[in-house]
Amino acid sequence: MIPRTLYDSDHDMFRDSVRKFLQTEAVPHHAQWE
Repeated sequence: MIPRTLYDSDHDMFRDSVRKFLQTEAVPHHAQWE
């Protein structure tokens, strides 16, 4: 696989934070919102 050079570790940390937020705050309510 070709390594990504466009993003740095700050982007990786931001992506992980957003993923954790969505898992705890959005995913549990998905069925209710649909």
